[in-house]
Amino acid sequence: MAAFTPGGNTVAPLGDGIYDVAVTPDGGYVIAGVVGAKMNEVLLPAETGSVFVAKIHPDGTLQWQKEFQSSTGAAFAYGVAVSPAGRVTVVGEFGGEINFGGSVLLAQSYDIFIVTLDAMGAHVWSKRFGTTSRQSALDVDADAAGNLYVTGLVTGVNVSLGGAPVTPDGQDLFVASYDSAGNHLWSSVFVNGGTQVGRHLTVTRDGNVAVVGDAAGDAVGDANFGGSNLPNGGDTDLVVAMYASNGAHIWSERFGEFGSSQFTGHIAAAPNGGNILIAGRFTGKVDFGGGQMSAAGLWDTFVAELAAANGEPVRSKRFGLSGTSLGTGIAVDGAGNVTVTGLFNGSVDFGSGTITTGDGYDIFVAKLAAADWSPLWTKTFGVNGTQAAWAITADAKGDVIVGGSFDSQIAFGAPLATIPSSGGADLFSVRLAP
Repeated sequence: MAAFTPGGNTVAPLGDGIYDVAVTPDGGYVIAGVVGAKMNEVLLPAETGSVFVAKIHPDGTLQWQKEFQSSTGAAFAYGVAVSPAGRVTVVGEFGGEINFGGSVLLAQSYDIFIVTLDAMGAHVWSKRFGTTSRQSALDVDADAAGNLYVTGLVTGVNVSLGGAPVTPDGQDLFVASYDSAGNHLWSSVFVNGGTQVGRHLTVTRDGNVAVVGDAAGDAVGDANFGGSNLPNGGDTDLVVAMYASNGAHIWSERFGEFGSSQFTGHIAAAPNGGNILIAGRFTGKVDFGGGQMSAAGLWDTFVAELAAANGEPVRSKRFGLSGTSLGTGIAVDGAGNVTVTGLFNGSVDFGSGTITTGDGYDIFVAKLAAADWSPLWTKTFGVNGTQAAWAITADAKGDVIVGGSFDSQIAFGAPLATIPSSGGADLFSVRLAP
């Protein structure tokens, strides 16, 4: 076990956090998020902050770190990916002016940024996309050729992600692709009534792109993500879609029931069968094809598997006893074992017995066996204050890397000591053995 927890700010704003992690070809990993931010009650950035990205050596030491501040003090990194060549791409949103090492990028409102750094953190290229309304990139992944895939949300009129401009209807989900030099390959904005957003995406074993997001408040009850219309199910529905590397629609599914809400956390592709694994939170009821699941707490964590070929449900489970359990990330190792992370207050049981928080929110990390999702191990990181995990990945050896934020203090367990924060919320990443 090794952890990276640099000291944070001691004067306002006090918030730092990691929102995505990715493994590097040398066995290390990169983290991306925000520093110097105002944080809300569950340690997500609000109003201000600077982009943060760092490379952690395989032995757990810091190799390099970069911080990029905008002229308005509002710049947030939400997604990071590493190409087979070791290039690091970070996506997010920013206001004002920002310079990632190339030319200055000027936002019209809150605009999307995409920046690629080399393996040592030097600037390779950077671009912005936006209008006078908010746009945000929330996740990115790279395929074997180094091509990039990005998802998020767009609003306003005449929005271009590098291709022909499109006018969204409210807030719409997008998927876009760029080559390793940043040239636009294709982009799709799915214009629907109501509010849709792409939360996370992953490149599958076959080179396709799986996207997960949510859809809410559709004006006509349906939404379309490149295939047939998908009927509105609940307040906020879960949307999962698969696209070919050229952007062609393969399948799309929508899950939700009236009187319930779903909010996705993360998506991963199994390296063996290529199926899609999703984790998130839900309240009320949801059915992924294996029977209706009802939340026991205010919010429960769910894990579900969908067939790569057609999106048909394979299996699903829920976890929660009381209070709030928010699944925020999922990873699959080479053996097909599934690890899910998130934060909870109250009680939750992943099959090994009830775990209960003592103060604020605590982090959970639970590893489930490939065959039947029976528990392999469960860990919690907490002590005093609030601790939140927002990102997870697994490497070829089965090591699990988790990133997030904590205030007051965090305890990972032996051989690591309890770590106090610098005064507000500090960022962390931790690597756990299989």
